[in-house]
Amino acid sequence: MSSQKFIPHILIVLAVGIALPVLGSLASVSFVPDWRLPHEPLHSVIEALSGFIALTLSGILLTEKKRKPEKTHHVWMACALISMGTLDIFHAAISPGNLFV
Repeated sequence: MSSQKFIPHILIVLAVGIALPVLGSLASVSFVPDWRLPHEPLHSVIEALSGFIALTLSGILLTEKKRKPEKTHHVWMACALISMGTLDIFHAAISPGNLFV
């Protein structure tokens, strides 16, 4: 496929990826403004799971790169997922406070 065919799809993904979080935030602030979920262990579990999923997906991408060497973008995506997953795991291991963010 040519890059011209991907541009509308990329714009749709960007629009949905920006619109849904903004609309969800506006809806939650307007309908339940006082709701908070200060559950530190649940937050840590979710962060750790997302980190392990990112590391697993990067491993899948790297093994797919070995099978199909023409897919050069897999290495860059795997590097991004490795760094994101590592940061997520470190974020999950630290208790809330100044070091948390």
